[in-house]
Amino acid sequence: MGIRKRRYVAVCCDLEDVEANLDVYCGDYDLLCQSAYQVGIGFGAKVNVLLTFKLREQARERVA
Repeated sequence: MGIRKRRYVAVCCDLEDVEANLDVYCGDYDLLCQSAYQVGIGFGAKVNVLLTFKLREQARERVA
């Protein structure tokens, strides 16, 4: 019996790490949506990104 993967995955990351996370998850998951939001105020503010993924059907069949 193979390792079961989660059907949905949500990842919060810095703006600079978006490409790395896409490389990691886009093999078996489809990107559903992404949303950028500001964390903090003033000079300490930064931009984070929320990425949501859904397990592809063929990947789910292969694991099951």
